[in-house]
Amino acid sequence: MKTAAAGRNGLLTRLLDPRLGIAGATLLLLAMAFTSVAMWGRNIGLAEDWFMVPAMTGNEPDLAAWLWSQNNEHRLPVQRLIYLGLLRLTGDFRSGMVFSQLLLAGLGLALAWAAARARGRPRWRDAVFPLALLHLGHWENLVWGWQIQFVWSTVLAGCVLVLVARKGVLGLRAGLAASLLLALLPLSGANGIVVAAAMAPWLAAHAIVRLGRSQIGPLRLAPAGVPADRRIGLVLLAGAILPYALIGVYFIGYAQPGWTPPMASPQEFLAAAETYFAYALGPGTRRFSLLLFALAVIGFIALGGLLALRAALAGRPEERLRASGLVLFIGVGVALGLAVALARGGYAQRMPDRYALFATLPLLGAAFAWEIYAPRRFGRFAVSALAIGLVLLLHANIRTGFDWRNFYVRGMTAVEADIAAGVPIPELAARHHPFLMHWDEDGLRARMQMLHEAGIRPFDTVQPGDLAPEPSR
Repeated sequence: MKTAAAGRNGLLTRLLDPRLGIAGATLLLLAMAFTSVAMWGRNIGLAEDWFMVPAMTGNEPDLAAWLWSQNNEHRLPVQRLIYLGLLRLTGDFRSGMVFSQLLLAGLGLALAWAAARARGRPRWRDAVFPLALLHLGHWENLVWGWQIQFVWSTVLAGCVLVLVARKGVLGLRAGLAASLLLALLPLSGANGIVVAAAMAPWLAAHAIVRLGRSQIGPLRLAPAGVPADRRIGLVLLAGAILPYALIGVYFIGYAQPGWTPPMASPQEFLAAAETYFAYALGPGTRRFSLLLFALAVIGFIALGGLLALRAALAGRPEERLRASGLVLFIGVGVALGLAVALARGGYAQRMPDRYALFATLPLLGAAFAWEIYAPRRFGRFAVSALAIGLVLLLHANIRTGFDWRNFYVRGMTAVEADIAAGVPIPELAARHHPFLMHWDEDGLRARMQMLHEAGIRPFDTVQPGDLAPEPSR
């Protein structure tokens, strides 16, 4: 009987293991995302997806120039290269959707692992990370192949946060990883530039310690006795300098996008900032009170930032590098949100749901600050409340994601019906360019022709009609 009871208790302990629960929650959210692709995703490009078609089909005459070309403010050579590889491998735009979902699931688990390591043991509240990143309120990023551009840069920034949360001074492997991440960020869009520029000083501080200087003025960066290692220090220093060089390269030949709306007025800016920070909990917050959720998020982030700042200035020397990294990460996340509100607040439409993914970054950085630097009871309560709030908002976020699904499926169903009816390419482009590629009917027609000639479904059976003109550039 004792053996049976012990076995039952052991099974219960395993079932209640936070690591199992966090992995289960992540897999459930990932299964929902996969199911969404299987049920509603289409192998038909949407908007910027069509930019990929010439390179995908071998019709791009200058691949290097295409990789470096701007999309609005963004240069996206890394994301374009990844997405192009997926498209050439599969011939299916849904490959980008699945890849993005896997990236976010991996990031959620990595952040949960980093929180457990920072604390010394896992807790159920570590599920806050996959809950924030993988709910279906992110539909516009999860079920749109091109949005690998937002997902990739978010994952790079999130991996920087994983390294920031480490205690102690970076060694060679972690330093190389941090250097690679900061080098990739400026090659992954304008938002990546902001993050790389802000986080490079954190890496430089680790370099200074490794080069044998653990103190700058009156401020001790690390405890005495940290072994100096010139090789590691130079690697870290190079990793801190390289992002600024790449940022300079980014702006060579840069052209201001012609379509950009005027800067937001003060009223528009405040409304956009309110939406952006409320969206850190998911676009489903707009079904309730955006102002209430925005204030809650801003309060959580601000207090987390102050906790980290106190540890950076007045805490123990062994915590200063980590705390200063969290201050920078939280600060740049807030700055990015304010920049988005200023640049996009002038739109007549509400802020797109896709920006919710960026808004999670300072929230998750603040969660680490609460866990590490708040009094134990308060930190545990704050992060647990955040996790519970995300669970309670799942239904609203799913419903909001389904709003975007309805728009997407309605448009794609109409396209598929015309393809099945034998509508030729010129008429397909004329009928559906407002949905598929609203700014360039001729370009859409030419790209449909490319897909037809390459034998890529569903355009392989479409009647080509008159030869389409070259796409406009």
